[in-house]
Amino acid sequence: MITNNTRIYLKFLLFLWLTAILMRVGFLLWQWENLADFSWTELGKAFYIGIRFDGRIAAFMSLPLLICLFAPFISKSFHKVRPFLVAFYAIVFILYILIYIVDFAHYAYLQSRLNFAAIGLLEDTKESLGMIWQTYPVIKLLVLLGVIVSLLTFGSKMILNKWAYGTNTISSKITSGIATLLVVVILIYGQYGIIYYPLRWSEAFFSGHNQITALGLNPIQNLADTRPKNSYTDNTKQAKEAYPTAVEYLGVQNPNVDSMSYDRFSKATGGGAKPNIVIIVIESMSTHKSSLMFDELDTTRFLAQLAKESLYFPNYYASARTTARAMFSIITGIPDVNEYFKTSSRDPYTMDQHIVWNDFEGYDKLYMLGGNANWANIRGVLANNVSGLKIYEEGYWKSPRMDVWGISDENLLQESNTLLEEQKSPFISLIQLASFHGPFTVPKDIPDFDYTIPDEQYLKKYGFENRADEYLSMKYCDYALKKFFESAKKSSYYDNTIFIITGDHGMSQISPSVDKTYSSLLLHEFQVPLIIHAPKFFPQGKIMPQAGGHIDIFPTAAGLAGIKVHNTTMGRDLLDKSFGEGRFTFIRRWNRPPLLISNEYCYSNEYEQAGGGVLYKRTLKDSIHQDSTHWQLAGEKESHLSEKLRKINTDMLETATYMLYHNTKSRADKTKESLGD
Repeated sequence: MITNNTRIYLKFLLFLWLTAILMRVGFLLWQWENLADFSWTELGKAFYIGIRFDGRIAAFMSLPLLICLFAPFISKSFHKVRPFLVAFYAIVFILYILIYIVDFAHYAYLQSRLNFAAIGLLEDTKESLGMIWQTYPVIKLLVLLGVIVSLLTFGSKMILNKWAYGTNTISSKITSGIATLLVVVILIYGQYGIIYYPLRWSEAFFSGHNQITALGLNPIQNLADTRPKNSYTDNTKQAKEAYPTAVEYLGVQNPNVDSMSYDRFSKATGGGAKPNIVIIVIESMSTHKSSLMFDELDTTRFLAQLAKESLYFPNYYASARTTARAMFSIITGIPDVNEYFKTSSRDPYTMDQHIVWNDFEGYDKLYMLGGNANWANIRGVLANNVSGLKIYEEGYWKSPRMDVWGISDENLLQESNTLLEEQKSPFISLIQLASFHGPFTVPKDIPDFDYTIPDEQYLKKYGFENRADEYLSMKYCDYALKKFFESAKKSSYYDNTIFIITGDHGMSQISPSVDKTYSSLLLHEFQVPLIIHAPKFFPQGKIMPQAGGHIDIFPTAAGLAGIKVHNTTMGRDLLDKSFGEGRFTFIRRWNRPPLLISNEYCYSNEYEQAGGGVLYKRTLKDSIHQDSTHWQLAGEKESHLSEKLRKINTDMLETATYMLYHNTKSRADKTKESLGD
């Protein structure tokens, strides 16, 4: 038996929720002409996502009533509090409906749901208010506001007037309290099933169509999601000053400082069957903890052998630290230098990107993950920017969930192999592994897996001190890759496939086996392997000395596939000889200025308080030019190079920041049209 207080609260909560749903129905009917051409599946999914956002907002709005009804020192005198509560909600309803009216007006004007950028328009108060007065029927809207607020206030008053003091048993109070709390938690969490991530704005971006996205968003939630985490300053002026450097660094073909064009075009090459592309991104696959750097270290024996049979890039680095930043950099070709949101994948303003992945016309595009694609809002980046992408995640796989990150790497790769074998068209697939991550789970009782853990001295030498589980997990990841390639070699797609294997980022733990200069530059957090394995195209293994980063993956894949490319990003084809073997790549460090690094030099830009920029030169390890981890200060004769790199470093940071917010699909299309392509 639920208590009267619980009954009143749930009625009020439902009242708020239904009000928001009616607003959404109104938006749907208003925009039906623009939405009618979409499938019922897309409309239904967007609407369902939207009502979950509405439920969350309703739950938050109802919290004051929840406190008044369930706090012992208030609930007994609720009849005295009630008039003030009604007045409070009248004010809340004014703000609530006003936001919706502004949202509808904003959408009518900009075809975009209300976001925090609109607040910035009010800085020019006189002009903004004049525009509003001349554009919208302000008087009618104010009357509408008054009518709706009056109805909502009346409805809430009717519900609250049902309250009457009564005594309840302890058991009914406990049952009602638990039930109420459960309802509130579920609504705020926003997921109505067993899903490990709360409802996030990126779920509304599943279709890549602005109209469908708008149907799934809630204006109040969107205002909160798009608020700046820091004061954002448009860097167009700085990017224009940096433009000549960017033109040279990127090889821009038709430079135009007025339009700030970074466009580069390449024609299709070759003929015959289009090669498949499989990109495998391994969680935390740090070079300095692998057999690729130390022969005696046995964590990645298979990967090291694969590198000998492939094109291996030892001077390869994650463009940014953390998985979310790394994946955004890979997908978009722009280093995630975002300082205003935690990551660019969480920033709605960087959601629209023109990317090289879409140049793979005639290809099936697949993204595979053992867990849920909601992590860090990466779903929004993928769904809104990769045309025709199919996302395979938890719920699709047959294998059991291993831990918080989903199914194991081995099972993900094996099921992915089966899925790739079923493809009828050329495909480009991105498989993201996650097992080599805390809690570093390794399945038990694998017959042919070596569970032997070396002695503590060995573990300490290579940075695994008190981390035996991490050591074993890295070996398991390597084992999973070995099993995948054993299966792939038996498949029909293998011979005509180019495999690109890398890590998302390095690891923070420092190995005593690397030089101190290596760790002081934080290179251990960014250096990851890049292996391009394609026996049909590259029958002999080769070490590729040129430096590269995550932003280069898709331009390189496009070059290997011989497709026609329109590149507007910072990524460059690693096999494009015009950039030379001495090319530099850009690394965005956390809470420190970025790095520029080549196979020979590393320019570490620093804050002036830390002495400014420093140029380092790498020492050679042996006669075959394997790279060491020792970096020494460059001599006076390289001072001119230091100044040059200082400018490149500063300018490319400004360029990357500008690209994040201006590399839109519509802008790229306009440039293409203007060139007559």
